[in-house]
Amino acid sequence: MPREVVKTLGIKEGDDIDFIQYKDSYYIIAKRSDIAKLITGSPQQKSATEPQPFRSYAVPKLSEAEIAVLKKLDTLRYSSRTTDQVAKILGKDERITFKQLEKRGVITPFKDEAQKTHYSIQKMFYDAYLMRKKPAEQQKPGYSINLNKVKVDQVAKSTAIPQGTIEKYMDSLQDAGYIVVPTESDAAAISAALEDSIRRGLVVGTRAFNKKFYIVMRSFINSKAPLVTSQISEKSTPVPVIAKACKLDEEAVRAILYILAESGEVTEVRKDIFRLA
Repeated sequence: MPREVVKTLGIKEGDDIDFIQYKDSYYIIAKRSDIAKLITGSPQQKSATEPQPFRSYAVPKLSEAEIAVLKKLDTLRYSSRTTDQVAKILGKDERITFKQLEKRGVITPFKDEAQKTHYSIQKMFYDAYLMRKKPAEQQKPGYSINLNKVKVDQVAKSTAIPQGTIEKYMDSLQDAGYIVVPTESDAAAISAALEDSIRRGLVVGTRAFNKKFYIVMRSFINSKAPLVTSQISEKSTPVPVIAKACKLDEEAVRAILYILAESGEVTEVRKDIFRLA
């Protein structure tokens, strides 16, 4: 974000930021504390200590044609969702619909380290229209995050986790793009502090077979996943080999692969050995 914008909005470390769709591909950015004034036009501001109401965000409705395009995009492996490959599977009318979905933010373009454009589906739309529901006993081990929206200090007061510990995790997540949490109590506290980001799909998490909790920023997955999956496109590959080739920490590679495994993109064939699904 440009420094001029940060200065104009008076954004300080720890402030919550919201993006509100104005129309089509236009968005308004504002501090969470200014949202009520922005929406109502009222000059009155609520006290910073007054609890803010929980706002639910309904998933915008998609047409059958739009859902059909998403389903086609979902047939491509994550690493294969390039502009050329997408164009091959879509008809003329579908390509027009694809562009409309991109403008609406339903489909998000991003570039890998080679500057090749890939496409992802925003989590809220994926969950609403494409998520494959399975019986609970058939689901892979996962960390379901569904906690009340609370701030770090409130979380610390309601748990045995020191506020400094939670803040340390937050800093590590921001700096590295992922964190590995050893205990369920710590993971629950962190998830509570990140509730809003998790609900918006900006942060995702899972519990792996090694019983560790991996919490990852979506932007980190988007930027690194194509590089990681390119190492397992032809054969099953151990995590240390992938990490060395990608010049990433082994836990960073595991974090990406465990999240991709949750959505069926990759499979852990043996401990620490992955292949494309």
